[in-house]
Amino acid sequence: MALTTAGLTVPHSPRPARARPRIAPAALLCGICLALTLSACGYALADLPEVRSGQVIIAKYVLDAQRSGRDTVLIPAAIYLADSTLDLSAVSSLCIFFEPGSSLLLDDPWRDVVRIGACSEVTIQGCHFSHLVPFEDYQCHGAVFCIEGSRDVRLIDCEICGCGAMGLVLDRCSDVAIRNCLVENNSHSAFFVVDVDGLEIIDCIIRNNHYLFWSSIPGRITDLLMTGNLVSGNAPGYYDREQHVPGPLQH
Repeated sequence: MALTTAGLTVPHSPRPARARPRIAPAALLCGICLALTLSACGYALADLPEVRSGQVIIAKYVLDAQRSGRDTVLIPAAIYLADSTLDLSAVSSLCIFFEPGSSLLLDDPWRDVVRIGACSEVTIQGCHFSHLVPFEDYQCHGAVFCIEGSRDVRLIDCEICGCGAMGLVLDRCSDVAIRNCLVENNSHSAFFVVDVDGLEIIDCIIRNNHYLFWSSIPGRITDLLMTGNLVSGNAPGYYDREQHVPGPLQH
């Protein structure tokens, strides 16, 4: 079942003020949390190497590809442990492919795992993205992906999972496609929309997020297409008109 929605407008819902963090019990932290994350994806710790400062390593692969004029870059399979955001700025006409089993895990829950800013024609494919150490509850902390001021961005075969307050934040961007992705266990919402013109969500599993969609000023989605998705365990969010709610109509 296909659904195209134009002119979706959502009432204002600002991010709440930052509260004092409540960290999960020690037994869930660090190495154990890493093991649980990877076991959920079907990988044992011994299968892949751990790479510290993973965001720096990945950014170097991307920069080298851009400087050499290549349109694709292959990221070797590894557990990339990041201590700050993977910041992709002003990247254009590039496909970033991760070898099977790759994960990017950020150990700072206050930051976004990946930021895509002022980019065009960028594809990211085949990686698990998450925060490493979760809060027990939503604390206005970082998202998994923040896409802003960008166009023609595609996320394919990715896992956008757990611990991120928002799975994806979409701000002042256009022609964004999320395909064959798993978006689950995000403590605020799967999609936090500020302003997006052209959003496709196709053949994804979107489950067990606190809300499906949420928005803030100006809270605008135009040209929304959702089809072939499995959507379950999410509250729908808030909209100005009941007929504009996309999530519950998709099965």
